[in-house]
Amino acid sequence: MRAKQDGKPVINVETAEATVQYLQLYNDSLGDYLLAETLKAINDGDEPEQTVSQLAETFLIWASGDTDRIMDVMYGEGMSELPEEYMDDYDEYMDRLIYQRNTAMAERAAEFITNGDNYFFTVGLAHCVGKEGIISRLEDMGFAVERVDTQEQLRQAA
Repeated sequence: MRAKQDGKPVINVETAEATVQYLQLYNDSLGDYLLAETLKAINDGDEPEQTVSQLAETFLIWASGDTDRIMDVMYGEGMSELPEEYMDDYDEYMDRLIYQRNTAMAERAAEFITNGDNYFFTVGLAHCVGKEGIISRLEDMGFAVERVDTQEQLRQAA
């Protein structure tokens, strides 16, 4: 809504087809394991309230600017449960699903900036944080990245 108020077109930075292709990169055994674990979590009583609470916590962590904590939540805490036999496949999958896409999205953002385009685009949180994230990649390209004050979002979430 704010993008529209600011006169910024909202565009896709990657096609739906490209996203689907990335989602099909699972090794079958890794995919089977991750699906089974997801279904197990649902069947073991993950209540909708718990899911909403986890999402709210993640939002508040992001809004506070604690990107190290976001990295722990997204990449650290659950990984200790991944069996060793899937680690190599998972690392390859993450490289393709997150890191390679980060490169492409950062390059697209750099193109917009260089051309003087004024677009608004969003990406999932996993693409923003860490040394492989879009923010770091843009900084590595020489762009200044400034965090937008999120105090209003924090007040609304409380």
